[in-house]
Amino acid sequence: MEISTELGFFSGGVCNCGAVYAYDPTGKNLGETFMDALVYACGGDWDLALSLNRGVNYDERVINYNFRTHTVSPKRVVYGLRGESKLFFVKLKGKIIKKVNE
Repeated sequence: MEISTELGFFSGGVCNCGAVYAYDPTGKNLGETFMDALVYACGGDWDLALSLNRGVNYDERVINYNFRTHTVSPKRVVYGLRGESKLFFVKLKGKIIKKVNE
């Protein structure tokens, strides 16, 4: 679905597990896709999002995605290779989840 943000919108959503995902149709814009997902997971709080550390405050995962067949590829993701669509997942951890929900 299209998610509105302060800077526009992005395609993504929220999984049942609580992870936020963002869709990059080209696979070549993962920096923006990552920030869209992370800031959305932080409730739109850019300061909080920029203060977090991967592996400590959140986990991330990038998956190759075929939008025509709605399938994911088990291949290891190589950033920017072949322009394949990507799904970027971000899941906040522990105290950060509580801080966002306050």
